[in-house]
Amino acid sequence: MAAMRAADLDSGPATDALLRMLDVGWRFFRVSPLAHHVGSFARQRDEDRQLPVNDRLLRLVTRGQQAGEFDDAMAAQWLVTAIVAVSHAAGDEVRSGRMTQAEAEVVLRDSVVRLVGAGGS
Repeated sequence: MAAMRAADLDSGPATDALLRMLDVGWRFFRVSPLAHHVGSFARQRDEDRQLPVNDRLLRLVTRGQQAGEFDDAMAAQWLVTAIVAVSHAAGDEVRSGRMTQAEAEVVLRDSVVRLVGAGGS
């Protein structure tokens, strides 16, 4: 959570903040790539760790939708669930050796931006 606070997720365009949040996740992944998480998105159902991260992500997605920066056709909570799932998939690809971390970082960033419909509908 300290790394997320340092990423200043409440300032600037929501897309930029979302990408900073993903970068925070990858920093944690670099430290512990064999753990079942991509960054701060816990794979295991550890609600104590996962809930604060998901709450921050929900606020961020909601802010982007309210600003018209993200498409609001899908519920913000669904987008959070989907972002977490695709983040897990990116980490799994790196752990399996099917992608390098650099490749997965690019693919994850592009996937998440597309998922939220950055730029509005």
